[in-house]
Amino acid sequence: MVAADSAIPSFRRNGNGFEYVFPFAKQMFGERLGVIILRIDGNQVAQKMKFFNDLENRELYMVELLDKDGEQLWASHSAEEFPELTSQELESGYLEKDGLSIITAKSEKLGLYYVLVLPVKESLKELATMKNIVLLLMLSAIAVGITMAVVQAIRKGKPVDEALQALTPAGEEPERYANLGTAVTEIVKRHEDVLREVEQNKLSLKKTFFDDLLKAEFSTEAQLRSGAAKAGVDIDNQIYQTAFIQLFSGNDFISVDEQTMNEIRVLSRLMKNHLREICGNNVWFHKKDYNSEIAVFAIDNMEEDVYDIIRQTREWVMQECQIEITSGIGGTCNNLLLIWRSMEEARIALENCTRENPVVSYRVELVKSDEYYFPPIAESKLEESIQSGQWQEAKDILALLETENCVNRKLRRTQFIKLNQKFMDVLGAAWNKEELQNDAFWINEILMQPKIAQQEYFQRMRHLYRKACNFNVEKKQEQKSRMVEEIKEYIRAHYCESDMGLAKVGSQFRVSESYLSTLFKEQSGGNFGDFLETLRIEKACMLLQDRTITVNEVAEEVGYNSVQSFRRAFKRVKGVSPKELRGSET
Repeated sequence: MVAADSAIPSFRRNGNGFEYVFPFAKQMFGERLGVIILRIDGNQVAQKMKFFNDLENRELYMVELLDKDGEQLWASHSAEEFPELTSQELESGYLEKDGLSIITAKSEKLGLYYVLVLPVKESLKELATMKNIVLLLMLSAIAVGITMAVVQAIRKGKPVDEALQALTPAGEEPERYANLGTAVTEIVKRHEDVLREVEQNKLSLKKTFFDDLLKAEFSTEAQLRSGAAKAGVDIDNQIYQTAFIQLFSGNDFISVDEQTMNEIRVLSRLMKNHLREICGNNVWFHKKDYNSEIAVFAIDNMEEDVYDIIRQTREWVMQECQIEITSGIGGTCNNLLLIWRSMEEARIALENCTRENPVVSYRVELVKSDEYYFPPIAESKLEESIQSGQWQEAKDILALLETENCVNRKLRRTQFIKLNQKFMDVLGAAWNKEELQNDAFWINEILMQPKIAQQEYFQRMRHLYRKACNFNVEKKQEQKSRMVEEIKEYIRAHYCESDMGLAKVGSQFRVSESYLSTLFKEQSGGNFGDFLETLRIEKACMLLQDRTITVNEVAEEVGYNSVQSFRRAFKRVKGVSPKELRGSET
């Protein structure tokens, strides 16, 4: 027993290592009976410090452990001496002293200071080397630029000014620079920013595309292809498969605080990054809720099976994060407009996951075979297809519903009648109710039979849905035709106004200029501008018959801002100038 009155544990030096001394007694404040001593060998400490192992052969580095009073407990012996440090310097975290860079960290629990020391010139050596390389490259670039400038100057004069003019948007003055090096640096920086912005925009467009896809926001193939083209996503000749992934499976969070939400976000990002490392650009994600993700895989570009990838990812998450995840995997899909079907299958598979079987692929046996299948997303998409007159999309959805309800399930009469009610509700929301009432009896003939002929039922249902699509197409055509006639009447009444054009008419009828232009050409067979120009020129011909009115006054009267524009338009429509027309009428 050493220092029997000592009651506070402490560290002390011992050879090339140090000791942790812990006095003990029978009672809290009783007589000290002895001490427990933990001896720590310096070589063992060095082996535990992995970062130090790489440096120990270089005598320019030193590592120290100091007690709370700044007394040295252990040193690495990689440097000959260590500077004396005050308590303020030990608390600073980083300082430079006597040509040394000193980094300190304190253990609040043990009261120890960990100190790493290295010469300033050595710590900056690699940075200086990099700086010299960059400087050399810059000087080389400037030398090449000056050489090119001299050659071009001999040929054409001021190549830098010409280049700046070419890179400056039309109508703006090019910026002036003191020298070529500054000009090149600024131009490169500007274009790097533009390229970075374009890349970020591409990623944002791609994310938006897949979010809209999984929310079934695309109603037609044209909309789908347009969105894919903007996002730079190739959707031709590809097969897709979805996986519904849930973190913290088995936990029912009644309320989730902000800290938990942040932890889930971090874990979710780690999981997605791991999947991207495996699949590259062949996987995309859509957040379903705070702890669930939908993953979409382009499987025809992948070597591994989705099931194996998800199992591998689950094991990685378990090892790295110690959390449970479950995943349901949907079937394959080669029509992205119907990707919701694979997502629905993945949801059903997820509901069948257990602790023993945490990753489940969809199969027909998982569904309740005596209940009809008509998910809300199918109902919504079917209604949209009818309202927009997209028969092919409606036909594809009907085929899926027929397969699921008539092949994969065995519905009782009561369930089939409920299914029929769903079909009729969709028709009622998207079609003329009078038309629907007339055809409802035709459908009921099937339902009133002792045994429902399901194939005949769906045949008749397809007929009704196609009829509804055609009805809405004709209705839309009538509305478009009527709208164009109203637009023409508006133009006839206001053609003489100088601001008459697509913008003004579009604002009046609350449509975009591009839609107005397309609609006008589709319904009338001619361009909006040609129609307006012809009206103005015909009126001008009538006014030109009155020789008391000048050509300038005629141009202003029919809506032209300048007589030159009027003369060009007149020549284009009539083949002669206004003056020539007057001369021919003499």
